[in-house]
Amino acid sequence: MASTASGTDDASSSGEEDYQPPCREAERYVVSCPMCGRRVQLKTLRYSHVCGRSFDVTKRALEQQRLAVAALKSRLARTE
Repeated sequence: MASTASGTDDASSSGEEDYQPPCREAERYVVSCPMCGRRVQLKTLRYSHVCGRSFDVTKRALEQQRLAVAALKSRLARTE
């Protein structure tokens, strides 16, 4: 079991846990998509945002179903 020397603070009480590198802070920055106007995190906009997606569960399921069918047809077309 590790213990700190007497008279010293352990790392959790020094306030260093509040520090975040600038890249981590920047990825949490919220911006508007220039195409659809949806407010998303900068990281989401850069890597995974697709305009026109719905937050409604049923509509999103139908979107995913259409994508899955298209992917299946694409794979089947390549095997023939």
